[in-house]
Parts: sequence; C-alpha cells; structure tokens
Amino acid sequence: MLVTARLRPPDRMVEVADVRRVRDLLARLEVLPTTVLVIRDGALLTSEDELRDGDSVEVRFAISGGARAARPRPGRGRSGSAEGGA
Repeated sequence: MLVTARLRPPDRMVEVADVRRVRDLLARLEVLPTTVLVIRDGALLTSEDELRDGDSVEVRFAISGGARAARPRPGRGRSGSAEGGA
C-alpha cells in the first residue's frame, strides 16, 4: 500500500508505504495530528479515517499568527484613575 502526501508548507511530496489510517501516516511523518489538516479529494479527514492504496492526500500545517493584543492607552487604565471613586 502506497500513499502520496503533499506537505504544505513547505510544498513537498512524500510517498509513504504501509499506512492504513491517517494517524499512521502522521506518525510516520512525525507530525502531531493537532497541528495539521489532512485533505483527500477536497474532504477533511480525521485521524481515524482509513487510507486506500494509491491515495493522494494534502497535509496542511495550521499556521496561526493571531491578533496583536490591544495595548492600554495612557490615562485610560484602572490604576490611578479618579473615575468611579467615592
């Protein structure tokens, strides 16, 4: 059994033999399942999904930049504020 995996990023192709499930493929690639999306024919796969001989899958690494934390503006913070005081 042979499965072709396209890893993105970086864009590279890898052929992996003797894997039955997505989790087996990811283990052979030394990739944590929580860090990627695995896609076959436009459908998202889970770790438990079975792979077939000749399958081509895309392994997309989830990359998150996140949003920058808002910085408090001078004079608008709680400490030292005279607002709402008794």
